[in-house]
Amino acid sequence: MADLERFPGLLRIIANYYIDFFRLDNNFTVVASKTIFKCDRANLLWNCKASGTALIALAIVDVDQSNKSYYGEQILYLMSINGESCMVTLSKQGPIYCVKWNPNGKEFAVCYGFMPARVSFYNVKGECVFDMGEGPRNDLYYNRFGNILIVCGFGNIASGNMEFWDVGGRKEIIKIQVPNTTFLEWAPDGQLVITATTAPRLRMDNCYRIWHFTGKLIYEFLCKETVELFQVQWRPVSDGIYHPFPLPTLTSDDKAKAGLIFRSKNADESHPANNLPAGSISKISAYVPPHLRKRGIGKGGLDSAITQKAVKSEIEKKIMNLRKKIDDIAKLKKRMLNGETLEANQLQKIEKECGWLKELEALKLSTEN
Repeated sequence: MADLERFPGLLRIIANYYIDFFRLDNNFTVVASKTIFKCDRANLLWNCKASGTALIALAIVDVDQSNKSYYGEQILYLMSINGESCMVTLSKQGPIYCVKWNPNGKEFAVCYGFMPARVSFYNVKGECVFDMGEGPRNDLYYNRFGNILIVCGFGNIASGNMEFWDVGGRKEIIKIQVPNTTFLEWAPDGQLVITATTAPRLRMDNCYRIWHFTGKLIYEFLCKETVELFQVQWRPVSDGIYHPFPLPTLTSDDKAKAGLIFRSKNADESHPANNLPAGSISKISAYVPPHLRKRGIGKGGLDSAITQKAVKSEIEKKIMNLRKKIDDIAKLKKRMLNGETLEANQLQKIEKECGWLKELEALKLSTEN
């Protein structure tokens, strides 16, 4: 269809695409309609199966004519069965990675923008009601009751970041990291979640883990090197068996139990030091020899000061080196978002970002002591 049709004394714009809402009666009456002028394809999402009063239309243009995004261009529309419609205004430019309705059907969440991505909540009028800020994120998962949202950063943009958010309280419950996650699914009870590393996406270190929404690891199954895991899934249950539940405020002890269990290779797994959750591992400060501790400037004090200065100088060198590596990773991520194909060693460098950030934080802490 031509974009423009000319009539005597009149210029009429013809839309390339449109969405119609039909009532399922004898005449299939049109109750609402929306024209879209820029679209190659679209994803349509109803707010909930029971009522179906509103719909999100994610219009996708495969090629971004401005060459700003490798992901093409996306435009978000909100429509209702009473005929009202609007384009959802996003506060940051860039691709739309994910959009999900809350199961209550009253609001939806959008993950969007050039990295670091932004996550915002919108009501059924298309108004922004809450903004989470920015971070390395690209996926969203509501539990069946809509009171918890997992905001994830999977793939090369982050080391498996999982943020558990209290939707009603608008606050973060806990944040953990589960690297190499290729699959995530909430359990029917809305409290447990399963993550997995599966083939053919990844053929090494296949496994699955069951988590509580407080970040505690409930169960872990690690496949043997010769075994590939293709799929895991919760057993479905009927509605009405599980019910909404209150969300507790986590204590420092609760947070210490969150995250993966750290185990050294070829180490004695029965030893407590080799079975610590990530949340219980404190930041490492620099080691100071006993003869340098609490030493004054009296006899031998000058030698002590010189030694401490030399140690600090070495730490500063390490900090500068780590900062350079992290800056290089930021440049690599920017190149990847612009559509460039990275080499294998560059992708491996991106995967090391989390470890380098932790090491940098520990070194900064040691310089303050």
